[in-house]
Amino acid sequence: MKEAYIDVETTGLSAYKNGIIELALIVEIDGIEQFRWASKMNPLPCEVDQKALDVTSITLEEIQTYPHMQAVIGDFVARLDSLVVKWDKKDKLHFTAYNAIFDQDFVRNTMKAFDPRCYFGSYFWWPVTDVMGLAAEFLKEQRPLMVDFKLGTVYEWLFDEKLEDAHEAMADIKATRRIHKHITQHGIRRDNADSS
Repeated sequence: MKEAYIDVETTGLSAYKNGIIELALIVEIDGIEQFRWASKMNPLPCEVDQKALDVTSITLEEIQTYPHMQAVIGDFVARLDSLVVKWDKKDKLHFTAYNAIFDQDFVRNTMKAFDPRCYFGSYFWWPVTDVMGLAAEFLKEQRPLMVDFKLGTVYEWLFDEKLEDAHEAMADIKATRRIHKHITQHGIRRDNADSS
């Protein structure tokens, strides 16, 4: 089984108006990590929401110094090409992320902007694996006690430690991966895991 843990940091919430400024990828095959890759990128021109930049602590001036999106996505797609035979319908990666639809929409649209023939479905299974959804089921009984359900909050709840470097793509995807492994190792429902 091929698993691609992916996280994006963006210039806003709309995959159609905003762009990716950081992309991180951890790939596992049959549970064994193959590689980690991350890059910042310049998606301009696109809309930039100052609130999004405030979350990531990245400035517009910094974004302008990053490698252009075409070069970074070219590298990303080349890595995907080394992992799957994109015309083989049985050879794909499981796209795994926290709030996965958000990340998937940005990756899909950015791949299409890179090359209209670069089809997301050639590389990734549908549906995507949403670790936030799995965590919601796992923590259903505890949810009323939690202040919110952001990645950092869930990470701290499960592991009793603060998520360092939150909203940095590689830090977020490592946290997502740890949550995913914890849930899959302990069963989807926490109360079931506690009783076993």
